Amino acid sequence: MKGRGEIITILCMSVFLICILYAMTYGGIVKAEELEKQPEEAGEKTEVDIEEELRWAEEVKKILKDIGVGFCDETEDKQEEDKEETFDQTDEKKIQSIGVYAAERVGETVYTKAIERGIGAIDVVDYNDPNWPVLQHWNEGRLGTKSGESLYCTNPTLKFQEGNKTAVDASKRYNKQTIQMIAAMFYYYDKNKCNGVSSNYDYLLKQCAVWWIMNEVHHWYGDMVQIETGNNVACGNGHWISAHKSEYYQKGIAWAKENYKYFPDAYGVIYEGNGQPLSKWGGTYQPTGTGRLKKVSANTSVTEKNSCYSLEGAEYGVYSSPTLSGASRAGTFRTDAAGNSSSVALNAGTYYVKELKAPKGYALVDEVKTVTVKSGQEATVTFSDPPQMNPVELLLKKTGMEQEYVDPSGTAAYQGAQFLVKFYAELLDPGKNPEKAGKKPVRSWVFQTDAKAVCRYQEKYKVKGDALYKATDGTEALPLGTVTIQEIKPPKGYFLNEEVFVCQIKPEGTGEKINVYQNPTIPDRVFQIHLVKKATETGHPLSGAQFKHIRPDGSEKILTTDEKGTLKVMPLSQGTHKLKEVKAPDGYRTNNNELIFQVDESGKTEFLSEVNTEEGEVIIEYTEDGIAVVTIEDKPACYKIELKKENEKGVALAGAEFTLYEDQACQKEIDRVLTDGNGIAMFENLEVKKKYYMKETKAPTGYRIPKTLDDADIVYEICLESNPEEGKCLLVVNGKEYRSKDTADSKISIEGSIKEWNVKMKIINQTGKKLPDTGSAGKPVLLTGILAVGIMAMIYRKKEQKR
Repeated sequence: MKGRGEIITILCMSVFLICILYAMTYGGIVKAEELEKQPEEAGEKTEVDIEEELRWAEEVKKILKDIGVGFCDETEDKQEEDKEETFDQTDEKKIQSIGVYAAERVGETVYTKAIERGIGAIDVVDYNDPNWPVLQHWNEGRLGTKSGESLYCTNPTLKFQEGNKTAVDASKRYNKQTIQMIAAMFYYYDKNKCNGVSSNYDYLLKQCAVWWIMNEVHHWYGDMVQIETGNNVACGNGHWISAHKSEYYQKGIAWAKENYKYFPDAYGVIYEGNGQPLSKWGGTYQPTGTGRLKKVSANTSVTEKNSCYSLEGAEYGVYSSPTLSGASRAGTFRTDAAGNSSSVALNAGTYYVKELKAPKGYALVDEVKTVTVKSGQEATVTFSDPPQMNPVELLLKKTGMEQEYVDPSGTAAYQGAQFLVKFYAELLDPGKNPEKAGKKPVRSWVFQTDAKAVCRYQEKYKVKGDALYKATDGTEALPLGTVTIQEIKPPKGYFLNEEVFVCQIKPEGTGEKINVYQNPTIPDRVFQIHLVKKATETGHPLSGAQFKHIRPDGSEKILTTDEKGTLKVMPLSQGTHKLKEVKAPDGYRTNNNELIFQVDESGKTEFLSEVNTEEGEVIIEYTEDGIAVVTIEDKPACYKIELKKENEKGVALAGAEFTLYEDQACQKEIDRVLTDGNGIAMFENLEVKKKYYMKETKAPTGYRIPKTLDDADIVYEICLESNPEEGKCLLVVNGKEYRSKDTADSKISIEGSIKEWNVKMKIINQTGKKLPDTGSAGKPVLLTGILAVGIMAMIYRKKEQKR
């Protein structure tokens, strides 16, 4: 019996030893060195507010959902699966996106193992049941690489298998928010852990954080099911590990929610192979504040309500180094229409801000400003930019349209001209007067020209009007927009130029002061009249006609018509003027009408003299701008008739009288002449194209006036037409034509020129006893026959009387 009892005792002790070894191997029994104090030694047990824990479980679920933890984009994942996993460590962008650690390990194969087994218990508790049943319980070991680097399980539902595993970039499995949240939870724990917690429970609490985040992605466990560690275990400071877990769960998740985005280089590496995948997580916490920029106009009197200026669209570079190098570029401020930028997240520190692109209408400022950003706070930097403006050295220049008539002493004649200048705060059509489109100027002024005929955009040239615009340095300058200029008062002796000149001032370059304004040259017409010289009937313009102009002061000037038959009488001073032709062009006679006219202070011309149309027509008309145009017609030059009286022997006969009439009945006498000792008589100043009638009205001594066969006077019908332009004329005598320089007829010929044609006529008397022939063509036989008939008629009448 005794032997049997010993055997039973030995067997019991063996079982006990086996249990102890198993517990030590798999963590079923808490080792003394892992507990700085046992619960009974720690005094009163720390209570955990379960209701608060459950409330936070709901809150955490919402937080993780709102943040958007989850798998990586399925489309991207599928594309990556179709590619061979490769990585070039020189790809800087890729390194930045997954972190240096991950970049160095992607694709490597490591041997994984349990570095230390049974370091603490893990409980999966269902808080949906008021009894809080433990759904799963196991003793977790510290997992890692053969070299001793700790790794964390990413799927507690799989069993761990020791062996080789290959590193995969976590971003191929999970999205950025998931990786950043785990990195933030690790950072929070390291910064806020209790120094009484052992390194093993440090590991387990971080392991739980991985599972808390991953459970929202994989949904291993339902709502209100918690993964816990440290139940019934106290830390070295006498606090329950479960309380540390609850605080980490609540405050850690809350902190990570607000700060996960400040881990821009968060990374994750997942080692995949047989069994549980293991992982490594990390990232640099870059706590940020925000920066904002405010842009204002440095000259609101210029930019306000001016559509050429806008604060929208300015761009400012934000740099972490005063060198403003591209590598130090931390962000960009872009302004809206109010000049405000959106907030830009920046790590805490000092930054250097410089304008890169000016907004519409503003100058680009070279100034660099500093701004200090504090974590969790917003810093604002303000820039005051000057608007682009055009200093107008010369607003306008005054000239005359007829420069050849300007006083050679200078341009003082243009002094005193006044102009209305209007400014519109927008760019308008340069070809149209804005007022006709219903636009209203925002400012207007009246300026006056100086002795140099110029007008400047300066106070000393301003007669009246609004305040002048000025640049930030006080220089008078015009803003961007549209300017109109109109003369309202001409210089003395000039007509008013009512044209409206429209000028645009557009943005140019990046400087504050620009030079785009094109100052107009505004011409004025002096007081003047225009004269047109024409030929009567043909209307041919006559060049070379000379006129004498007598001014109000008595001074005289000879003016000559040009090839178009025109001339301008100017400048005309106020008072009475006289104008008269003193020399006609060749082939024409002078129009002796004297034009007397008066000019008033506005340049209006009034003609006072009467016109004698016998001298030629004088027609006065006015242009739209009030300039008198006088058309003066010249008649062709007069001609003369030179008579030569001879007998049939060529002897000159003196004393013969010839009379010139204007009518065929020879009742309206014009002139009468007597031949001289050379038998010559002359009719002068005869008008061309006018018919004249001439006959002999007194015979020389010893001769009788020639008659026709029916005893009628012999009358010559004479008409001459002159063509000065061609230098020719045509003479018609009793229906027969004679042309200039035609000598075919020895009795009638034409000599002279267009200045004065000379018609030569030779009239011959026949010598006879009873009837001197003064030129009749009758024959003696015919006269004898007529005499015989007359005698016979007388004899017959006497016989009848006797009966």
